[in-house]
Amino acid sequence: VLADDFEGAKGLNGNKWKSTNGKASASGCAAGSPFRNAMVFANSGEIVSRPVNVLRGGKVTFYLKLCGYGNSPQYKDKGITLSASLDDGATWFVVSRFNTYHTYQRWRKVTINLYNDANFGSHPAASGSTMFKWSGPKAFAIDEVKITSDAVKWPVQVSVNVPSPTPEKKFYTAFRSTAAVLPFLPASSSYETC
Repeated sequence: VLADDFEGAKGLNGNKWKSTNGKASASGCAAGSPFRNAMVFANSGEIVSRPVNVLRGGKVTFYLKLCGYGNSPQYKDKGITLSASLDDGATWFVVSRFNTYHTYQRWRKVTINLYNDANFGSHPAASGSTMFKWSGPKAFAIDEVKITSDAVKWPVQVSVNVPSPTPEKKFYTAFRSTAAVLPFLPASSSYETC
């Protein structure tokens, strides 16, 4: 329902994101991103998605890199937070916090299951109109954000019955021999021989 690699000319697709104070970049904190550009945030950065339908469950997957923490982090309780809102951003609740310093400041892939089934119950973020927000007090970067919905399965098969503008016709040709007249069949047709 939402996928962004921040490779576009502007770096931010307004149809997918409501707001951000980040910037698409391939350098600095974005260095070594899975692809070229990543969304980079200086201090007190955040990015907010448009509402997405994850009512029947789904997954939030993204790459994360913490950059403003130095070689020996002193901000263990102030990591990056993924929050969700069910009321168009009026209130937010925490889905997950990422406080662990990544050795050598490497990119890490994060996947969060938004379950909604009989076995596990309903994830608090599983709704028909959920907004997601990544935020943090220090420099960080995200890339390859993908939010999928179990309500939408890909590929979707669509059948359309439209009359052909040139209906199939049988063509006949005659041979100057003792053979009978045989129908000419298009290559897609099959027939048995006697």
